[in-house]
Amino acid sequence: DPSPSRSNSKPSRQSDKAAPPPTWSPAAADRVALPLAATGRCMDIAADEGAEPYETACDGGRSQRWELLVDRPAQEVRIRNYATGMCLAHSGEEKDGAPVRQRRGACRDDATTARWTYFRTGGSDRVAFAQKGSGLYFLGLDDWHAAAEGDPHDPDIGTTANYYNSPSLRFRYEGIAFGD
Repeated sequence: DPSPSRSNSKPSRQSDKAAPPPTWSPAAADRVALPLAATGRCMDIAADEGAEPYETACDGGRSQRWELLVDRPAQEVRIRNYATGMCLAHSGEEKDGAPVRQRRGACRDDATTARWTYFRTGGSDRVAFAQKGSGLYFLGLDDWHAAAEGDPHDPDIGTTANYYNSPSLRFRYEGIAFGD
């Protein structure tokens, strides 16, 4: 893989080609891969509850597909993994590298740490996700600067302050969920 990364030690996932695709409730507005704008590599996650997302080469697998549960009037989204049915929840901490984990029950309407404010950035093909209630801490690579410079970097994804509108804190998006 030509993209720099210091670690390839994330847990391997089961083959998702063998089982029929899951159907989760509520229905999602969209199901997409979310490659990071800085690297073009995809956000992926292991199957375990509490697993943290990470960046890896895009392979089209279900664990790299994300269903977006959008509340347009509130400009909020819950981000559900297609393979696990669990939503990403932030820790609520406002510090660089704060963890993000998938949780059972995080897709419920009352799970506030699973709500992300979305922003379209850099044209219609980019989106950023900020912790609900914070306009500063965004979902993206913890090692944002190295990734943005094209240098080797850690693949961990968490929440980090929105430094210089870094492409390491933006995702490429080609879908319909946000209605534009």
